[in-house]
Amino acid sequence: MKILSILIIFSFLFSSPILSKDDIQQGIEDQKVQFLLKSVEESEATFIRNGDEHQAKKARQHLESKMNMARKMFWFFGPAKKITAIEFIEKIASESSTTGEKYKLRLKSGEEMETGPWLKEILKEFKSSRESTKENKEK
Repeated sequence: MKILSILIIFSFLFSSPILSKDDIQQGIEDQKVQFLLKSVEESEATFIRNGDEHQAKKARQHLESKMNMARKMFWFFGPAKKITAIEFIEKIASESSTTGEKYKLRLKSGEEMETGPWLKEILKEFKSSRESTKENKEK
């Protein structure tokens, strides 16, 4: 019985995929992108794309669709199809890939701004919240 248990443990250990540093980093980047998409949806801002206004939920759907399409295009991100949060902001969420026109958002206050700089600020908030969480765990 002990031998069977040992064999099962060894087979599990050697059949389980071991995550590489790149896999872990990509997981973190995916978390950042998901945080950005969630921030778009929860922003209650009006998004302006090619002159048309869209509610936040529709903006998130568009950005997700655009990202999924970009992952399928070899020329866009290369063979690995890994997207960092900065690439997401700069190549997907900042401007129209058809017209080149910058995406904008209108906040509840009425202020209009480009989505790229807004998302970079959101990303900074994500990073600082992760750092403060990490610091609290170390205490």
